[in-house]
Amino acid sequence: MRGLLRSAARLAERRPAAAAPPDSVALMAALPVPVVLLDADNRLRFLNHAAEQFLGVSAAAAAQLGLADFVARDNPLFLLVDQVRQHDARVADHDMSLEGPRLKRLNIAVQGAPLPEEPGAVLLVLHDATAARALDRQLTVRGAARSVAGLAAT
Repeated sequence: MRGLLRSAARLAERRPAAAAPPDSVALMAALPVPVVLLDADNRLRFLNHAAEQFLGVSAAAAAQLGLADFVARDNPLFLLVDQVRQHDARVADHDMSLEGPRLKRLNIAVQGAPLPEEPGAVLLVLHDATAARALDRQLTVRGAARSVAGLAAT
């Protein structure tokens, strides 16, 4: 039994230590989809690089701005954010139009989630569905053309 314990101890010494997991901020910054963190007052506290491109503003400039600086206050996005806070649960919506003084984006899918560590904070993940819709339409047209060609051949 002692020999087995010594072998296990030697094996554990030879094994490299597991690397620490990456920082969560670094992970969010690297995501290819826009991620925005709002505080309880709807101020932009964090933007990843994809969100900077999506919103057309740098993270440093966005730190001085709020959600209302990008979309009108009567936009359904504010309702989604309020639902996330009220129910303390994830909420998603599709085909949203984000229009306002600094932004005009159509067919956007939005997912919102609360951050338990920060009361009132909401994490938004934005996805532009325009390319997916165009591909879907293209595949539908191609399928219809094949159907018509098949009918003509019979």
